[in-house]
Amino acid sequence: MTAGEKLGAWLIGVSVAVTRFAALSKTPWDSDEGRFISALRGYDVVAHHPHPPGFPLFVAFAKLLTLIGISGFHALQLLSLVASIAIVPAMIAAGTRFGIAPRTTLIAAALVSFFPNVWYFGGTAFSDVVSMTFSLVVIAVLLRGRLIEGGVLLGIAAAIRPQTLLIAAVPALVAVWRERKWGRAFAFAAIVAAIVLTSYGTAAHLSGGWPRYRQSLIDHEDYIATHDSFRAPLRPPMWELFDNFFLRPYDAKVINVIVSALLAIGGIAALVRRDKPLLLALATFGPFCLAAWALLDRFSTSRFSIGYAPLVAFFAAHGLAVIFSRRLEAIAATVVVAIMIVWTWPALRVVNDTVSPPFAAAQWIREHHATAYVADEMGPIFDALLPDVPHADLPPGSPPLTALMRAGDVYVREGASSAPGSIVFQRERGRLAAIARSTRYFEVSIVPIASAIDFPEGWYPPEKTWRWMGKRARIVLPPHLERMRIDLSLYVPLDALPAPPNVTITFNGAVIDRVHGNVEKSYDVTARTNAPNELVIETDETVNPAVRGLGGDTRDLGVRLNEISWSSR
Repeated sequence: MTAGEKLGAWLIGVSVAVTRFAALSKTPWDSDEGRFISALRGYDVVAHHPHPPGFPLFVAFAKLLTLIGISGFHALQLLSLVASIAIVPAMIAAGTRFGIAPRTTLIAAALVSFFPNVWYFGGTAFSDVVSMTFSLVVIAVLLRGRLIEGGVLLGIAAAIRPQTLLIAAVPALVAVWRERKWGRAFAFAAIVAAIVLTSYGTAAHLSGGWPRYRQSLIDHEDYIATHDSFRAPLRPPMWELFDNFFLRPYDAKVINVIVSALLAIGGIAALVRRDKPLLLALATFGPFCLAAWALLDRFSTSRFSIGYAPLVAFFAAHGLAVIFSRRLEAIAATVVVAIMIVWTWPALRVVNDTVSPPFAAAQWIREHHATAYVADEMGPIFDALLPDVPHADLPPGSPPLTALMRAGDVYVREGASSAPGSIVFQRERGRLAAIARSTRYFEVSIVPIASAIDFPEGWYPPEKTWRWMGKRARIVLPPHLERMRIDLSLYVPLDALPAPPNVTITFNGAVIDRVHGNVEKSYDVTARTNAPNELVIETDETVNPAVRGLGGDTRDLGVRLNEISWSSR
């Protein structure tokens, strides 16, 4: 670099470092942040603390920070902050080793640092920016020919986020080919394998052993195949998603148009001129670009595209060099960066100044000592925010009313509820919704449970989570919607009865089932919306344990209700 370029590097690096603090989120917000926070308290990939395959060294580095008194969220956030500050030197190191012109490299470093998604996620508790910056360092070290040091760094990077193995594959092959010292190449591979196997082997051990860990990987792979990847039935064709992943990974129209145009110009020029440094960068990041396009969640491209954001920045910076003279190139780059700063700043102020809706809801639960039933999509973040406050996570689907719930308890659900008495915590969408996933956690509602399931007749007092009845018992279900579902779990003491009983289940006077043993069933019913609904259970056989010499219980026991839930369908 010339003296002027070195000065520019320092100015860009310091400017980026100072602006990173503006992106620091005041509180955790997303479910995956919750999974990482929970992993610091109890690492278990099977429980998705965190998601498979487990990001073992990302969690381990954050765990070390918690040992000096930093909270889990802030420990994870600090790793992202440091990585975000290090983007400029990492980009310069990688660009230099690719052989890209210094001016183009400096402009690319400025561009990628102020891409709205990179800037925003650099202040969160995610691993994406950490992985991106580390991958740039690995690339630089490998292309410098430092196979041993590169092996150590690549092993660490892969244990932070496995995608670095794919990104570093081409630089590793180039380094091996240039060196042609096969002993060092073998040592490089052995070092990477040792660190990766040790890290993920530890993850498996902490998650209950290899069989459980392996099954969690299989289950997660199946989930990706059926929900996220090109094999998912509801996923649009890949050609329709090209722009989502590469042209507008976040919804900032002016920035998208500018960056996409520069990317196209720079890419075409590099191909036509056979620009080896840029083609090497394309070969490095290209495999991960294709993998992300084919396999990852199309609703989270803002975050997942961070992995190949350096490639976009290098080609966009080259596009500026193609269009403008050396004198105007820096001015044009400054204008583009200024546009990104002005556009992104309002979104960063929201996360920096305000608490997230899940955090606000969790604080309300804590302060009001409420018994909370948490909807499935809210479970991971609430488990992280309320580890010491009793709450129950509900299964997917509409929230049911169960026998354990009482009037005065609350549901916690995503979205704005219009139910009477609901408390809605919300966050300004605006430009923030264009960077973060726009459908998640902008509104969180606390909905009071106004009515409970009533057991007015025929029931003995509850025991633990179940209750016994004699020959006949009534359950009153509150009105809600017309299309409702009853989930029942009934136990019949068949081993103590002379013959299987006849159990009749009646809803609002109509028989919906007749059984002769245990029940684990769901019933779709048409319910009253303007009056309570009545469920009656009758049996023609009971057993008295004391009379039969089976124990000291003197009650006549017919059917045991293990579980009941009342939900919309």
